[in-house]
Amino acid sequence: MTICQSRFVTTDDYLQIWAEFGLIGIACWLLLAWRIIRGALRSINHYLAQNDWERLFYVLALLSGVLIYLVMMTLDFPSRMPAT
Repeated sequence: MTICQSRFVTTDDYLQIWAEFGLIGIACWLLLAWRIIRGALRSINHYLAQNDWERLFYVLALLSGVLIYLVMMTLDFPSRMPAT
């Protein structure tokens, strides 16, 4: 059964991942998101200590994009859109 033929239809991406891949799948997805956020926060602390403002702003921009995407996943299906 492919994703397009799935019989589970949910209201957001997190529930869809949970319906398709189960508890292990959603746990892996949340672990990946947590590792990305934790790595970005460590990079922010590192660049703040070095006063490297250019790299700090790059990390902040990337982190804000990831956080916006994760919030959008609670409301919609951004990973299932054809444009993404």
